[in-house]
Amino acid sequence: MKKIECLDNYPTRYFVDEEGRVWYNANDCARAKGFVDLEDLLGSDLGLDLILEWNKLYPAYPFFGGFLRYVNEGNEQVPYFVQYKNQIK
Repeated sequence: MKKIECLDNYPTRYFVDEEGRVWYNANDCARAKGFVDLEDLLGSDLGLDLILEWNKLYPAYPFFGGFLRYVNEGNEQVPYFVQYKNQIK
């Protein structure tokens, strides 16, 4: 079940998986930080910093598939970030 909360006063969809992990809609998170979407964020210096920080903090978990995964919503695949130790700020 998708829920809404605010990240920097921007509505952000999320869900909690069967293991209790919170997954945030990556496009919503990117927009909250002033980017067009996830692709725009990942193409920026901030996106590169995010990937490098993730790989440094969690070397056993890949960024793509670990921190970021795609979820089927209707006819499209929507990217979601998982929250690990307040990684999303």
